Amino acid sequence: MKKLIILLVLFPFCSSYGQCIEGDCDNGEGTLLFKSGNKYVGEFKDGLIHGTGTFTYGKGKFEGEKYVGEFIDNKRSGYGTYTFVSGNVYEGNWFNNQFNGLGTYTFNNGDKYFGEWRSDKKHGQGTYTFADGDIYVGEWNNNKQHGYGTYTFSNGDKYEGEWINNMKYGKGTFTYSNGSIYVGEFVNGVRNGKGSFYWGKGEWEGDVYEGEFMDGWRHGQGVYTSLNGDKSVGEFNKNKFINGNRIQNYKTGNKYDGEVKNGKNNGQCIYTWANGDQYTGEIRNGRRTGRGKITYINGDHELGEFKRNKFKNGEGVYTWESGDQYVGEFKNGFRHGKGKYTWANGDSFKGEFKKNKEHNGYRKYSWDNGNKYEGEVRNGKANGWGKFKWYVGDSYVGEFKNEKFHGEGTYSYNNGDEYLGHMKNNKRHGQGTYTYKNGQVLVGKFKRNKFKG
Repeated sequence: MKKLIILLVLFPFCSSYGQCIEGDCDNGEGTLLFKSGNKYVGEFKDGLIHGTGTFTYGKGKFEGEKYVGEFIDNKRSGYGTYTFVSGNVYEGNWFNNQFNGLGTYTFNNGDKYFGEWRSDKKHGQGTYTFADGDIYVGEWNNNKQHGYGTYTFSNGDKYEGEWINNMKYGKGTFTYSNGSIYVGEFVNGVRNGKGSFYWGKGEWEGDVYEGEFMDGWRHGQGVYTSLNGDKSVGEFNKNKFINGNRIQNYKTGNKYDGEVKNGKNNGQCIYTWANGDQYTGEIRNGRRTGRGKITYINGDHELGEFKRNKFKNGEGVYTWESGDQYVGEFKNGFRHGKGKYTWANGDSFKGEFKKNKEHNGYRKYSWDNGNKYEGEVRNGKANGWGKFKWYVGDSYVGEFKNEKFHGEGTYSYNNGDEYLGHMKNNKRHGQGTYTYKNGQVLVGKFKRNKFKG
């Protein structure tokens, strides 16, 4: 006669009456059939399911599911395989009806987890392989990636570092498929905190950023160094450099080394052109504006006020490589207004300039042949009172008009003669006195250098 077995409530799937329909259901091997349709085939001990066996669910919530493996006192404990009606399969260690220890869970979508379990949850070390090819290898806590682990993406990207609640959180290294690498802190799965980003293949290959990040952006204090030598040190806002100091090398060969404010070149800087010319001074919104100095490769210097990249208006100094120097006013890039031009040999003009030309003032000038002029200048020419001395020894002191002796003056000859009187177009003309070296004197009117009496 077949036995009627009552199983303990502790074994949920056996908590109703079951009938032993075959074998020894006390101590041995047998088949137990439940009213619900559940069926157990396997080993028994002291009337309890104990040992190795197969439990198949009948009608109800778990209909069609099956467990094949070890039991202890009516509970799945030991090693076994549970097949869910969904197609999911767990194979591994059990304790007290729960996944505990080492096991493999295969999902019907192709995902697979192999690793440690505790109380039906992934807990400890484990490997999760996704159907799309992604793989996570590392620590788990209560079914979540938690602790230290490595996530390899199917596209070649890879993260290795700390996790909290399935998110990259803490310190880690993210390597991109193009060779770019981020080493630093993460919060809620994105770059946050301090870190370093190294660019791989692409437009910015070889560039490096070291500093603060926020929500994945370069944000806060940092240093950006480009492969070509560009360098930005200071404050970043959503990947843009806004305040600090920058070294920037342009494709033209020009170079900027200076301050940045509000995302643009603003403040003090050194700007070097490809040919070696160099500007040192103020810059506003990327243009030379304010007080500054340009040193040209030929040795010339410009010192003064600039506006929109041009040596503009106001006081300034321009020094030539030859040693010549102008100190005075500029307008629209020209020497214009009051100023002084000093030649390397000591000659000078002091007065008013118009578009780089001497206009009104006082000139002291020497020619290469030894001639010298010192006196007034009007409209760019010798006009007014002045002195002219020839290299041969002759000299004239008096009035000039349009570069010529014109008006009252004294002409002294190198032979000792002297003329004192009126001049016209470089000639003795009008009333005058001519005194010879021997003492002879001519007093009267002259016309075109000739004495008329």
